[in-house]
Amino acid sequence: MPLTIATDGHFTADQIGVIGTGSTIFAFFNLAIVACMFIAIPLVNRLMLPDEKDSVYIDPKRLTDDTDELRVRMTRPAERLENSVTLAWLVGIPGLLFLLDHFILRGGGLNLNVVNFLFLFLAIVLHRTPAAC
Repeated sequence: MPLTIATDGHFTADQIGVIGTGSTIFAFFNLAIVACMFIAIPLVNRLMLPDEKDSVYIDPKRLTDDTDELRVRMTRPAERLENSVTLAWLVGIPGLLFLLDHFILRGGGLNLNVVNFLFLFLAIVLHRTPAAC
């Protein structure tokens, strides 16, 4: 909701106006809550660990994969595209370049559409292949 009300022309703009993200998401009380969570959650997780005598360990050799058995020859064009890093980069890099143009050259602002666009194209680039989920 904060990103929606920070966008020009949102559905309640005539009633409340446009409220920037500095007054909602990035307000001091919200940032203080996030800082407290960054401290509290790791401490709580550490306290939830079982005692050393109650811990269960696994042999590290069982965690390794034999890559020779997993390597399959891709014969169909769809399989090659699905496992292609080039395809992800051809789609993802122009999207990120558009965002650079939006912020740096045009001085564009942050709104809900830009945040969704950023997450989408970062996911495409960071997953490396369309098959990686």
